[in-house]
Amino acid sequence: MVATDGDEIVVGNTTVHFYVTPGHTPGVLSELAVRDGETEHRAFTFGGVGLNLEGVERTEVYLRSVRRIQELAQAKPIQVNLANHPGMGRLFERRDLLAERAPGEPHAFVDATGYLSWLDELRENGEVKLDDERVEVGR
Repeated sequence: MVATDGDEIVVGNTTVHFYVTPGHTPGVLSELAVRDGETEHRAFTFGGVGLNLEGVERTEVYLRSVRRIQELAQAKPIQVNLANHPGMGRLFERRDLLAERAPGEPHAFVDATGYLSWLDELRENGEVKLDDERVEVGR
């Protein structure tokens, strides 16, 4: 199967939705889906969060992807950040917290407010990079 923007697949009782979100790599697909036992949470894996790219156009594409995901998260909260690199979403730290989770305690990965803050940080960093890229072009 070749997945494109808006496609979805069903795996058991979970539907995975795909979104084209180019970032540092053109054509990146990000996905949305997760369960904690019987509890459903909206999780998102943003496939291109790194700013290891060059040029005004590529940076603008990155920012459009971040803004698109912000719109998705504001319309219906994304609660879980499953970043494509462990450091980006504090994955190892959250994994360790989850290992110590007692019954009834909150899930270490579920943090809708933190996800929005993280997206704000990505956008702000991208905007700084875009300003820098525009200065480079002007030289």
